[in-house]
Amino acid sequence: RVDALPDGDFKESMKILLDAIRIYHARCLEQLGEQNAPSEIIDALERVPFSAPKNLYEALLSINFIYYVDGCDDIGPIDKNLYAYYSGEPIDELEELLREFFSNVDVNNGWSGTLGPDYNEVTRAAIRAIKGGRRPNLQLLVRRDMPSWVWEECAVSLASSCGQPALYNCDLYKDGLRRLMPNIPECDI
Repeated sequence: RVDALPDGDFKESMKILLDAIRIYHARCLEQLGEQNAPSEIIDALERVPFSAPKNLYEALLSINFIYYVDGCDDIGPIDKNLYAYYSGEPIDELEELLREFFSNVDVNNGWSGTLGPDYNEVTRAAIRAIKGGRRPNLQLLVRRDMPSWVWEECAVSLASSCGQPALYNCDLYKDGLRRLMPNIPECDI
């Protein structure tokens, strides 16, 4: 995509940035090898983020890597981004992976992420994984027709006194975005 940009300072700057990310990526792999990290991590990181993930583990590792490169702020719609790679992994294993990722977010003073409004098994695992956690602040986009199982998972998590997930009225949230940013394409809201 960078090669398709018009020639100029921005294109050249992007190439320099991508080269720096590749160097950082190589150093991460080198460090993991020196630390005798599990082969699963090394094998996956040899593929991602420069190639498409093959599975959910690689997808989450790719998100984690990009998260560190990007400055540890917002993890985005984690259930939406991971669901394409979900292939029926046991919910407790997915929950544990997400809990570990959320712990990384917390120790790096990261802030937030979104769940919904299309609820799936990754949503379920994320709500379970954040139970008792501080960060990321997971904003669950609540629809009028949100399934009862999502409400039940939220109630269990909220009962742990963590205030997670935060419940956002999806329609009002989107209306607010439209008012604040009238030129944003509907597909980006």
